[in-house]
Amino acid sequence: MAKIFNNILKISNIPANCRERYLNLESPEAAPLKSYGIVYSGISYLRKGYEIGSPNPPSQHMVIFTMDGEGCLITNENEYLLDKETLIVVPEGIPRGFRVKDDDWRILWFYMQPLSHWNGLSERGVTFSHTALCPEIENSMEAYLAEFGSPGMPAGRAAPLLAELICIYLDRALNVSAVPEDLRQKNALENLWKSVREKTNAKWDLAELAATLNVSPSTFQRLVGKYYSTTAWQKVIQIRMEQAKIMILNTDYPLKVIAEKLGYADEFVFSNAFKRYYGAFPRKYKKPSFFNVSDFLEANVRV
Repeated sequence: MAKIFNNILKISNIPANCRERYLNLESPEAAPLKSYGIVYSGISYLRKGYEIGSPNPPSQHMVIFTMDGEGCLITNENEYLLDKETLIVVPEGIPRGFRVKDDDWRILWFYMQPLSHWNGLSERGVTFSHTALCPEIENSMEAYLAEFGSPGMPAGRAAPLLAELICIYLDRALNVSAVPEDLRQKNALENLWKSVREKTNAKWDLAELAATLNVSPSTFQRLVGKYYSTTAWQKVIQIRMEQAKIMILNTDYPLKVIAEKLGYADEFVFSNAFKRYYGAFPRKYKKPSFFNVSDFLEANVRV
């Protein structure tokens, strides 16, 4: 048995009758999830024969909630049986493998950046426990998924609230809470970004942004770097470009109107900013003959 544990292989055996649904983390409504450190998440219905192995996992924590059925987690040190209402946490950097034990296994899962908020997870190592919060987390995830409806359609108004609810339940289940001051700062920043989304045409500057939190510009920059790993101005650009994507995909606004709504001097300044961010000029995506939703959504070029 020890030989098996010490030789976790790169395996990806996913039967065709498995089904997985992923939380939308690209929409502006997903901001609470992304600021919380979630980079990938979903609900999976896994069937007999499912088996994956990762000897060199990404530098992210993995959290799994078992809803029904049984599965196994294999690390270099042990094998864990994951039955109903089990919470398993695998910190970053630990080789792991998973397989379905019986006929099926229904799970909720999250990949999370190793932010300072999650230092306690790394210190604990691999842990597993039973939790009564599985139904609450599943219900909030299902409701969040339902808010997005058909592909390409704007999210429902409840999506950001449900995203926050998911984070609250995760915090309770994992029992790793930020200090009150951190929570206050984080909530204040999220409220600020909400205002920026509502007033993207405003001439936001660093002093004005900092004043909303009653801190100095240098302190504000430090807080944005701490929670979002970017600068204040880059965050404003991110919000503007996310709004630009929504308008280009879902409206017939000419570029001049979009530029005005996003606070750019004219459509030429906007087009150049858009190209720096997404790698192509917006007019390309306004022409149906050239439009490719997959390329657009997967673009990851930053200013």
